[in-house]
Amino acid sequence: MVFVAGDKEIKYVMAATADMLEAREKGSSKNVVFRKLISTLTMRERKAVLSDPVPEGSRLVIVSTPIGMSGIKFEGCTLVVAVCCCTHDRAT
Repeated sequence: MVFVAGDKEIKYVMAATADMLEAREKGSSKNVVFRKLISTLTMRERKAVLSDPVPEGSRLVIVSTPIGMSGIKFEGCTLVVAVCCCTHDRAT
């Protein structure tokens, strides 16, 4: 489970992770199922993100906005990553 700020960051994290896996071992990203969890999904779609089957031998990576997880509980998560970005203006 990876938490990011929004849909743009979700797309970036999915692509960057797949690229890193491929750079490490060609074909390895095929063993990872990426799913996004965002607030615009219906509750049924959100639950499907967690309950739809993952092919044997594959890992599930859910990339979500914090609001995307509202009202959902699940078991079996082995790692949670919260991506935090801070920006600030520097006085010149």
